Amino acid sequence: MSKLTNADLNRLRKEFDTIDKMDVSSVEYKNLKKVLKMRSPEMLKQIEKANIKFLSKLATNELLRRKRDGWEYERAFKLAGLE
Repeated sequence: MSKLTNADLNRLRKEFDTIDKMDVSSVEYKNLKKVLKMRSPEMLKQIEKANIKFLSKLATNELLRRKRDGWEYERAFKLAGLE
């Protein structure tokens, strides 16, 4: 899946609106960052533009990191026929 639906984005927005703060040392935060690393640039751009509390900023950071360092999964996505 290379795109999120509006329902997906709304569900994410609703879930993240309930979070008051994020502990960057928590397992949940680290898992969230791993999940974002596995997402396509298109999905990350959708999340970035959706203005989802905490998540949009993490998506922006991941896109910037990829621009700076490259994206190790990009080749795998292309080989799998995904964009």
